[in-house]
Amino acid sequence: MSKKIKPNRYKAETQKSNNTGSNSVNAICLQSLMTFIFIMALSLGSIFIYDFLTQSDFLNIKKIEISGTKRVLKKDILKLADLTFEKNILEINLFSIEKRIISHPWVQSAYVKRNLDSVLSISIVEHEPLAIAKIGNLADLLINTLGRPFKEYNPQNDSVKNLPVITGLELSSSNNLYVFNGTLFNSIMGFLQSNDCDNIRQIMGNKNTGVTIVTRDIYNQYPLEEP
Repeated sequence: MSKKIKPNRYKAETQKSNNTGSNSVNAICLQSLMTFIFIMALSLGSIFIYDFLTQSDFLNIKKIEISGTKRVLKKDILKLADLTFEKNILEINLFSIEKRIISHPWVQSAYVKRNLDSVLSISIVEHEPLAIAKIGNLADLLINTLGRPFKEYNPQNDSVKNLPVITGLELSSSNNLYVFNGTLFNSIMGFLQSNDCDNIRQIMGNKNTGVTIVTRDIYNQYPLEEP
């Protein structure tokens, strides 16, 4: 009696498994392709929208508000910032504008802000002069309330009154900036920041003898007229 040969039961299942794996790979590839197409479309759409907004005349600067100026003229701020009403408010670089404004010797800090109504706001903080420092053969320097020299003193252009004149200090350099430091300078600054300096005419500093204060003659501020 001949033995009956059984058919291969696993052949169809193996083929089915191969088909399932192939379908999974195709699904993953299709999903990846769709994701790539979506990202590309989103990127292109974002670029198109950005170009449209930054080139649209509708978003040009309509108004420029400047606050905090006392000595600095607003026209000088606009010139430094290179701002016109023909520029798109979304296209301008706020950090670059702030950096250009701070280059003005009287400007201590600047903050520029965009508003939704196409209004550009510029807030200025000016240096507050505290004293005039005389340094040997160098030009006289204006010192602010923080004790930092911020510009050369020009009697013809700088409208400052009754500022005390400091002598005997040494100017040093730190991080590419000129500064005053040391015990003598700290003592002078401590005195200036804690007292009313309107009646102080001169402060003479000396490492050996200390600080000498010269006050104004408040009773004879004006010369007597001849009869």
